[in-house]
Amino acid sequence: MKESKVKAKDARTKKEEAKKAERTKSREAAKKKRDTKKVEKAKKKKDRAVKKERKKKASSEEKESKKKEKKKASSKNKEERLEKRKNKATQPVQIKQVEPAKEPKTIEELQNSYACDGSRTAEMEVFSAYWEYGTCGHFGNDYNANRFCGGINTKGCPNEIRGDAKNGGIIQFDSIALKKYPQIAKIKCKRATKVHFFKSEAFKSKRIFVKGKVNTKQAITLKKCKPKCYYLWHAQYKCVEFA
Repeated sequence: MKESKVKAKDARTKKEEAKKAERTKSREAAKKKRDTKKVEKAKKKKDRAVKKERKKKASSEEKESKKKEKKKASSKNKEERLEKRKNKATQPVQIKQVEPAKEPKTIEELQNSYACDGSRTAEMEVFSAYWEYGTCGHFGNDYNANRFCGGINTKGCPNEIRGDAKNGGIIQFDSIALKKYPQIAKIKCKRATKVHFFKSEAFKSKRIFVKGKVNTKQAITLKKCKPKCYYLWHAQYKCVEFA
């Protein structure tokens, strides 16, 4: 009887030990599985981080490359612009002159047609010459009277004006006119021909003054310039040969 009880007890003990071993084995397997998952998760996280870093680096390199290309292109464009500017500066600039509506045949036509419109007509006015009362002339006081026509008391302006050899054969303009309209410095004219030359009755009759006063009644006035400015004579030239 006792032996039977002992055997039964041993059997229970073995069974319990077997169950305990099974539980331990099961826990160890579960732990191993969790550890494996943790390792895999850590690996995946690391892989994502590496991938992200590579992508970031690639993007950064791409941006840097694009930046360098843009800078290079910008530098090239700048060089091309500078080269164009340089070539433009070294090449003679031919400017199309703005001319009067029509070539005046009489003083009356001159008075009604000759227009002064600032920068728009500067390239035309720069080739004018005249003697006016006071200093109201449309392009400066007694403009080109000496340079083109030999003085205010001229007998007649020449049919043609040529540039001086010491200036490279280029016709020079008054410094005051250049200051007012810098663009006329680009006009490289070697030869200009006369378009018109009109003398006022006051000039022709030598009645510049009448009873000590200026003879404006017999003077020339340009209605589309300064209508209250009076000229004793007025000449206009046109460039026919550029450098």
